[in-house]
Amino acid sequence: MPAVPTTALLYRLNQSVMALGSAVEEIRLSFERNGDTETSERLLNYLRVIESNGHTIADLMSEVVDRLTVGEDVPPAD
Repeated sequence: MPAVPTTALLYRLNQSVMALGSAVEEIRLSFERNGDTETSERLLNYLRVIESNGHTIADLMSEVVDRLTVGEDVPPAD
């Protein structure tokens, strides 16, 4: 188990968000290739939310790691 489980949790959460975004993009492209542009556009809007939240999570994760490791020699989380 990592020395600081919070960072491992946030890292995994961010990985999940990025994987979900990739899956939504694949589905969106399939709809687009098959001519369902309306569904493709709706999925693109959802994808933008996922991507925005992913960037925010990554930024906040970095801030949490910085705060947790100030003055400590904590190894990186798995």
